[in-house]
Amino acid sequence: MIVEGLQLKNFQCYAGEIEENTFRFTRGLNLIIGENGSGKSKIWDAFYWVLYDEIFQSDQREFVRTSVYKEQLIADKAKYECDRGESVDAKVILTARTSTNKVYKVTRVYKATKMEDGSFVGSDRSNLIIEEKKSTRWETLTPDRHESIIDTIIPSHLRKYMWFQGEHINQLMDLRDKSALSNVIELLSDIKTYNSLIEITKNGSRDATRALQSARRSSSQDSSKASDLDRSLIVNNDLLARRVTQQDKSKQERQTAEGLRDDLLIQVDTARERRGLAGELKQVEGEISSLSRDFDLKIEAISKNLITRQWVLMHCESSLKKFEDRYSEFDRRCHDYKKSFDNDVSPLPVDIPRPVDIRQMLSAEVCMVCGRDAKQGTSEHHHIAELLNRIDKAKEEPFLNDTQPYLSGLYRTTLEHAIKRKEIRSDISSEYEAISDLRAKIDRKNQDKKSLLNQLPGGVDQQDLSSGESILNQFNMHDRRAQDAEREIRECEEAIKNLRALIAKEGEELAGIAGAGIPLEKIVAAEVWEKLLDVAEDARRRVFQGIVDDLELRANEIFSDMTARTNSITGRLRLEVTAANTCIPKIVDSAGNTLAGSNDSNIILIKLALIMAVLTAKQKWSENYALIADAPTSKMAENYSDGFYAALSANFEQSIVVTYDFLDDEGRQRLKDLHIGEVYLIKSSHGSEERESRHDLKVTRERVTL
Repeated sequence: MIVEGLQLKNFQCYAGEIEENTFRFTRGLNLIIGENGSGKSKIWDAFYWVLYDEIFQSDQREFVRTSVYKEQLIADKAKYECDRGESVDAKVILTARTSTNKVYKVTRVYKATKMEDGSFVGSDRSNLIIEEKKSTRWETLTPDRHESIIDTIIPSHLRKYMWFQGEHINQLMDLRDKSALSNVIELLSDIKTYNSLIEITKNGSRDATRALQSARRSSSQDSSKASDLDRSLIVNNDLLARRVTQQDKSKQERQTAEGLRDDLLIQVDTARERRGLAGELKQVEGEISSLSRDFDLKIEAISKNLITRQWVLMHCESSLKKFEDRYSEFDRRCHDYKKSFDNDVSPLPVDIPRPVDIRQMLSAEVCMVCGRDAKQGTSEHHHIAELLNRIDKAKEEPFLNDTQPYLSGLYRTTLEHAIKRKEIRSDISSEYEAISDLRAKIDRKNQDKKSLLNQLPGGVDQQDLSSGESILNQFNMHDRRAQDAEREIRECEEAIKNLRALIAKEGEELAGIAGAGIPLEKIVAAEVWEKLLDVAEDARRRVFQGIVDDLELRANEIFSDMTARTNSITGRLRLEVTAANTCIPKIVDSAGNTLAGSNDSNIILIKLALIMAVLTAKQKWSENYALIADAPTSKMAENYSDGFYAALSANFEQSIVVTYDFLDDEGRQRLKDLHIGEVYLIKSSHGSEERESRHDLKVTRERVTL
C-alpha cells in the first residue's frame, strides 16, 4: 500500500482549506522538514488520527481519543475567525494505493459549534468516511468494511513498527528484555504456526497416552491395581507438565534477571566509583569550607588586631621618635627653668626636715642631720633657721599648669612600645604566614576538588548518589532473582527426572498387568503422537534458528550500511537462541566478545536495524507498506542519522519522515545519492508579534526540489 497523499483542513495548526494544506507522496524517501515548533509533528498526528481516531497528547505523553481531545483538534485560527452560532470543522484525508492498483480515500471529520460565550461544543466522536475509486467516481464503502480497509493500509500487527515517533524507539525493542526479540519474531513471522502445531501434538500425545493407559487398565486382570496405577499416572503426568512449565518460567526468569543484572554491570562499577568519588568530594568540600572559614576569620581579625594586639604601632615609629625628641627637649628646658627658680633653695625636699624638727634643732642648737653643734649666732644656726623660710618659699610653683607629669607618663609608654614593636613584628609575620598557609591549603584542596569533578561528569548531588544506590540495589535484586531462579530450575530438573522415572515405572507396571485385548491402534496412536511431538518441537527449533540466522545476517547488513559514515567502534549484532526458545541480542566485537558501553546513537541504530531486518524479511512488508516516522533521528548524531536515511531509502519501497534534519540547502546535499520521493519545507508564521495565543498562527508548506 503506497500513501499517495495527505490533505488537511483546519487540523491543529494547519488552518485553511484542503488546497492550502495538501501533501503528495511517491515511492522512495519522502521528507517533511521543519524547525522545532513549526508544526511538523502534527503531520504525523494527522496520519494517526485519520486512521485510528486517536492523537498523541504531547503534554501527557499518551494517545487520547477524539472524545477526550474534542475541539482541540480544530485550528485556533479557524476557531477565532468562526462567528458565534456557526460551526467549524477539522478534516484529514489520506489517499493510498494498493499493490493491485485499488485506490482508497480515508476521510475523518470533527465538527464543533461556537457558542455565544465563545466556547465550543462538539460531539464525542468524529465521522469516518472511506471511499474506493472507481473509473469515474468515488464509491462510499459501508462501515462494516472500514476496519479491513484500514488494516489493508497498515496491518495492526505492523503498526507500532512501521508508524512510530523517535521518542518511542526504545519501546519498540527493549534489548534488556531477553524475550523482546522473540516476541517480535513470533509476531512478525509464521513461527506461531509451529507453536500451534506443538500445542496440537502435545495435546494429541497426552490424549493418546491416557487412552492407552485406560485400555490397559480395562484389560488388566488386577483392576484395582490398574486403577491405582492409572490414577497415579494421570496425577504424575499433570505434575510433570506443571513442573516443565514451572521450569520454563524459571529459565525465562533467570534469563531476564541475568540480562537485567548484566546490563547493570558497567553502571554498578560506575555507581561504586562515583559513590567513592562523591564521598571524597564531600570530604574535600568540607575541608575547603573549614579552611575558608578559618581564612575568613584570619582576614577579618586583621583590622581588630590593629587595636587589640596593638599592630597599629608598627606604623607609628616615626611619630613616636618625633615625640621622644620633642619630649627630651621639653624635659631639659623644664629642668633648667626649675633649677633657676630653685637656685637658692636647699636641694633637700621642701618637707624634710619637717618644721617641727627644725624648731627642735634650733632650740637644742644641734643639727640633727649631721650631728654638729649649731650655737645661736653661728652660721650653722643661721642656716638651720633659713630652712623655715625655704618651706614658705616652696609654696610657690614655677609653672602655673605643669604638664610634665602627664608627658612623662606618655614618654614612659613610648619606651614600653619600643620594646613591644619587636614582638608585634614577629606576631604579624607569624599571622601572615598562617594566612598564606591557609590560602595554599585551600588552593590545593580546590585542585583536588577539580580533579574529582573531572572524574564526575555533571557533578554529583544527593539525587545522583540516590540513583547510584538505586542501581546497586537493582543489581543485587536481579542477582538474587537469578540465583533464586537457578535454584528453582535445579529443583524442577530433579523433580522432572524423578517424575519421568516414576511415570516410566508405573507405565511398565500397568503394561505388565494388562491383558492381551488392548487395541493395536491405541498403542500405535500413542507412539505416533509422541513422535509427532518430537518432530514438531524439532521443526520449530530448526525454523526458529533459521529465522534468527537470516535475521542476524540481514540486521548486520543494514547496521553496517547505517554506520558506514561513522568512525566509532560500532561492533556487530549477534543473536543467541537459548534453551528456552528465546532470542537474546548482543553487541559483540570481531572476536565475539560482548561490547559494552555503546553510545545511544549506536544502540538506537541497532534496534532500528533489527526492526528493518524483520520488516524486510521473507514477507517483504517493506515493499508493501509505507514506513511513517516522526523525528526518528532526534537522539542521533548527524553521521548516524545519515546512515538511517540511507537504509530507509535502500530497503523500503516508501517511507515518509517528519524531521528537522536537512533544513538548509547544504544539509539537503547529503540526500543527493538517495532514492528521494517528495520533499516539503514547512514554516510557521504569526500575523502579529503576539506569541501568547495562536489565533493568527499560519503554517505554510513549500515543495523543495533537490
